[in-house]
Formats: sequence, C-alpha cells, structure tokens
Amino acid sequence: MPNKIIIEGEVNSTGAAKGGPEVESSEKLSAREFDSEPCHRIIGVGMTLNLGSYESLKVYSEVKMVCTKEELPTIIDEAYDHAKEALDVITMRALEARGKKR
Repeated sequence: MPNKIIIEGEVNSTGAAKGGPEVESSEKLSAREFDSEPCHRIIGVGMTLNLGSYESLKVYSEVKMVCTKEELPTIIDEAYDHAKEALDVITMRALEARGKKR
C-alpha cells in the first residue's frame, strides 16, 4: 500500500494602520490526502486604504492551497475567495485596533 501524503492549506494575514498596532491572523484549511506529491498554489491580495489626514491602512492576505494537477485550473478562484475573505477580516481587526490605541 503506497504512503498517503496529508497536507493542509493555510491563510495568513497582516494589517496595520499608521499609529496603530500590527494585527495578524493565521488559519489552517482542512487537510487533504493525496496519493502523490500535490501541487501548491499561493495567492496573495493586498490593499492600502486612505484614512484621511495623511493616514493609511495597509493589509495583506496570502493563501496557500494544495491540489491535484487536474484541479489547478479551478483552485485559483477558490484561493482568491479565501484570501479576499481573510483580507476583509484583517481590515476590520486593524481598524478596530487603531481605534483602541487612540
């Protein structure tokens, strides 16, 4: 019986507003089992929000997904959805942290 490879994906996000603390988030995606070495895709999204008064908020989210060779064409959309959702969450956390510091 061949050895199975079990790998989980992950989502890592960071964000900081000028004058506010940096916030981070890390989340594991469900583990998957593979018969052979899987493919890895990393999708990152980021943005800078103008908060006015020469202040800005920078946020970034990166998703590492694992898949079979056959799933490669469709995995990018799924990874982007995870990254966008994490970006929204880290943006709110960074804005809340900025507000608490003031």
